[in-house]
Order: sequence, then C-alpha cells, then structure tokens
Amino acid sequence: MAVVWKNFAYYREINSLPNLTSTKIWQGNVGNRPVEVAMPGGAPDYTAGDILNWSADVEQTHNTGTYTKVKEIRVPKAGTYRVKFLLRAHNDTKDGYARIYKNGIAVGTEQLDETGAFVLYSEDIGDVAAIDLLQLYIHNGTSGEGFPVHVKEFRLYNAEDHAGTVIQD
Repeated sequence: MAVVWKNFAYYREINSLPNLTSTKIWQGNVGNRPVEVAMPGGAPDYTAGDILNWSADVEQTHNTGTYTKVKEIRVPKAGTYRVKFLLRAHNDTKDGYARIYKNGIAVGTEQLDETGAFVLYSEDIGDVAAIDLLQLYIHNGTSGEGFPVHVKEFRLYNAEDHAGTVIQD
C-alpha cells in the first residue's frame, strides 16, 4: 500500500472501496486500482464570502408565469455559498421574479423587481452538499405568456478561492 502526502491530503491505494467517510475527499478507480484521496479531519466546508468563484453571466430571458430554470452551477464541495444575480422586469409597470433553487427545490427567498432596471440581489445559501446544483429560476408573475423577465450574472462567492462547473449559462 502506498501513501503519499501532498498539501495535507493523502492518496492511498486500497484493496477495496469502503463507504465514503467524512475524511475522504474522493474515492474511485485509477486504472484498475481502487484509491482514495483524503484530508486529515476531513475537508473543511466552504463558507460564504466575497471571492468570486463561479459565474454564469450570459443574459437569459423568460416570459411565462411559472418558474423556469435559466441558470445552473454544480458545486464541488459542501458548505455555504453567497449567490448573487442581476434581475430586471420588462419595464417599471411589470413585475419580474427570481428564486434560488437547490437540486430543483426552492431554497432562496422570492425576489421581485418592479423597476425595469437591473437590480443586484444577494443571498447566502447554506446546507449545500458536494455536487449539489444551485439554480436560478425566473417568472413574470402572469398566468400565461407575456412580457419577458431578464436575469444575468448568476455568481457564487466564497471566503475561499476554488474551482467548479457551470452547467447552464
């Protein structure tokens, strides 16, 4: 069995793949050999902060009265994420709504724009597990199709600098 320490984490070849514990960051096969990567005491959870780590910046629009997913980012690790985005209603006589979801379930506060100009919204979302999907859904508040709602710059911030995967921009 080989054990290699690097940056306080270790790689170890194992004979079989046991259940993943809180100290293991990853386990799987490299070639035909089962391995695990772990950090003593487990990898610390992310904390909300002001370092931009992931962004889905392309402007998206939607024009129905039911919530529809327009942005999605898969997070690499558990913790709390600061989510920010810009929301704009069609104009100052129409409403635009947005809400943060996790894995298709609403977890954020429903946000409302009535100005017709892009407004920045920010919310800390906790109890996020590794590989969860943080998503942004929008609607226009009508019972059918109508005026568009605009959203852009869906961004995730932490106190630490990391990398992740944008699924839907």
